[in-house]
Amino acid sequence: MTKSEKTTQYIIEIAAPIFNKKGYAATSLSDITKATRLTKGAIYGNFRNKEHLAISVCNFNGKQLIKRLKKQIQTSDSPLEQLFLITSFFRYYLSYTKNNGGCPILHFGMDAHDSHAFLKPIVQQTLEDIKQLLTDLINKGKAKKELSFLISTEQYTDKILSLTYGGIALAHISNNPTYLNTAMNEVEKCIMDAIQN
Repeated sequence: MTKSEKTTQYIIEIAAPIFNKKGYAATSLSDITKATRLTKGAIYGNFRNKEHLAISVCNFNGKQLIKRLKKQIQTSDSPLEQLFLITSFFRYYLSYTKNNGGCPILHFGMDAHDSHAFLKPIVQQTLEDIKQLLTDLINKGKAKKELSFLISTEQYTDKILSLTYGGIALAHISNNPTYLNTAMNEVEKCIMDAIQN
């Protein structure tokens, strides 16, 4: 990695929790220069503008989340066990996102929905990547006869995602992890119902 690439990565990593906490509109270049201890020239030397930086941060956050999920499931070769490992990851999701200023998908997703549409494709891609991960696990579970062939893969992935992100949203809004634990209990019931008998 070149010096320029290291600087770019450094700025992204430092800016990520700021954008998550404050949102796109409320995050200023001064916030970034203060946190990174770099000049405005150094920031603009690596990013065309604030929008470009926000896109880079959103991409970074999504890739980090997918990376963590994949690492989480590497401890097992069983698709069924891997699904439960994912629910375990999300049970502690509030702790995982705390240092990053909260859930990047929710924060950037709301920013994109409200007024910053340029972020929307990136957030949608991250959700699509999570959905694909779940889809692959369910299909592998069917192939290994751990999960029933009768279940609809698409319906199960949609249900798992809906329950998960509904729980995350309520937990963040209320600052109460009980909502997320309840959602994960329901996801685990879905997985149990799908087990091949």
